[in-house]
Amino acid sequence: MTINDPLCMVHNKNNEHKRTQRSSPAPTYFQASPNTSTTLSRLGGNEIPKASNSDFNIAVSSACIPQLTHPHYTLYPDPSHHNTSTTMYQPPHHREDRLDLQHAFISGHPLGLLITSGAEGLVANAIPFLLREAPAPLGKLEAHLARANNQWRDIDGKQVLVVFQGPQSYVSPSFYETKRETGKVVPTWNYAMVQVRGLAKLQDDHSWLDRQIDELTKRHESNRAEPWAVTDAPRPFIESQLRGIVGIEIEITAIEGKWKVSQNRNEPDRRGVADGLAPTNPDMAELVQRYGGL
Repeated sequence: MTINDPLCMVHNKNNEHKRTQRSSPAPTYFQASPNTSTTLSRLGGNEIPKASNSDFNIAVSSACIPQLTHPHYTLYPDPSHHNTSTTMYQPPHHREDRLDLQHAFISGHPLGLLITSGAEGLVANAIPFLLREAPAPLGKLEAHLARANNQWRDIDGKQVLVVFQGPQSYVSPSFYETKRETGKVVPTWNYAMVQVRGLAKLQDDHSWLDRQIDELTKRHESNRAEPWAVTDAPRPFIESQLRGIVGIEIEITAIEGKWKVSQNRNEPDRRGVADGLAPTNPDMAELVQRYGGL
């Protein structure tokens, strides 16, 4: 197996046979169990001797994971290097930790599921959010709730969770080349999501609410040929609407991206998924192609 991406980094647990570049993403650790039929493999252009009756660890940057297929080595996540700070189930090959992509995902899928826990137990409501990249390092979310929605009454100063869902699709085993080769396949579900955790702060200031409604409207009307504006409605009517809502700011304290888009399959299977989904779910097909190196 040879990895050609210049950003790829490969080494074993003793730091032998490594090739690095300063701009490489943080590595994901795997264990490799060599099969008994082969004594030698190539990984990233470096010869890795077959371990005798034992596994060895390798670390590979996230950009290289789609290329990790080889007939003589079984690659699987090394639990000794698992990120214990993860709050969502995250196999390493599904992680998307680039903040710019996480922010872009939220902006492109702004309807988030706000999940809180208070006196009434767990409560979840879908509301549209605005993302602000400041303050650093993770940014903040802005939204509003109807005053009649009791969720706002028990969240000021508390931790909340917001889930943003992107493309998703059922994946049929019939898409896989492996089905025709061995039949050892099962269905799964592909999806992309971002989860945000942070501290909620209520905003009841009239000017804050006025600005938030105006910006939210402009964001989603801007692509229309004749965009509607808040000023198109009578001001007394807008004032009455503002009195019926409560603003929320969420300073982001943790953010996770998960793109489960067939990265764990071999290349023929990934190609089959992309081709199979293209007619009915082109957004997911494109993600499978992009993250699968197709």
